Amino acid sequence: MTIPGNTLEEQKERWDELLYPGTQTLRNKFRETDYDTLEFLTDYAVAAAWARIPQGGFGFSSLADELSKTHEVLFSEVFDWAGHFRDVPMTKQGVSFAPWTEVVPQLEALDEYIRSSDWDNLAPEEVQSALADVHTELNIIHPFREGNGRATRAVMGHLADQNGFNIDWEEAGPALNMVSAVSAASPRHSEDSLMPMRLLYAEIATPVSFNAEESDFRAGQEILSLVEPAAPHSTGTPEHSANSPAEAVTTHENGDESAAGLEQ
Repeated sequence: MTIPGNTLEEQKERWDELLYPGTQTLRNKFRETDYDTLEFLTDYAVAAAWARIPQGGFGFSSLADELSKTHEVLFSEVFDWAGHFRDVPMTKQGVSFAPWTEVVPQLEALDEYIRSSDWDNLAPEEVQSALADVHTELNIIHPFREGNGRATRAVMGHLADQNGFNIDWEEAGPALNMVSAVSAASPRHSEDSLMPMRLLYAEIATPVSFNAEESDFRAGQEILSLVEPAAPHSTGTPEHSANSPAEAVTTHENGDESAAGLEQ
C-alpha cells in the first residue's frame, strides 16, 4: 500500500518547496539564501530564544508535544514550520533517519520507554545509560527538518534534571557530533549504536547531589583558607610539638575531632 504523499516524486516536490532554488538553503524568515550566513543568523536567534525555555521544560505529558513546543520556541524566528515534525525523508552523511511516517509512532514508543523506566531505583550509572539511550533514539528518529540537535539537548537536559542529574553540554563539545554520527551509522539498538553515547554520558551527566557536595566541600576549603591557623597547643614537652598538620590534631577516645574528620 502506497502512503499518500510518499512517492519519490512527491517527496522531491516537498523538498524543492523547502529549499531556495539552486541551493541547499532552507527557506527562512530572514530570506537568506546563503547557507553559511543562515547558520550564523540561526545561531544568534536560537541563542536569544533559549531564555524563553522554562527551567524545567514546558511540562507536556508526551515527549512529542514537549519536543514540538521546544523546537517551536527555539526556531520560531527562523522557520515558518518551527515545531512541526518533518514530512520528508532525511539522509545525512550516508545515514538514513527514521521514515517521516514513523516519526510520531517512534516518539510514542520512546515515550513509553521513559515512562516505564523505574528511574528512582536505578543506580547512577544506570541512569546515565538510560539517558544516553533516549538521546541516541532521538538522534536516529530526527523528527525535524533542521534543529534536531538543539531541541534534543534542551529536552534531554530537562529529563536529566527530573531524575537528579545535570548534563554539561560544554564538556561534550565536538565529541557529541561524532558520537551521534557513529551511533546513527550502526545497527539500531546494537551495542555499537548504544555504547558511544553511554560512554559520553558517563562523562557529562553527573548526579546533582554529587555536584552540591563537591561545591560545599570547595566552599568549605575556601573558608578554611581564610582563617588564620591557631597556634599549636603546648603540652610543655618538646616531643609533643606539632611538625605537620596531621600531627597538630590527634584522635582521642572521648570523640574529639581528628585531622581526617576535618578533611572529609
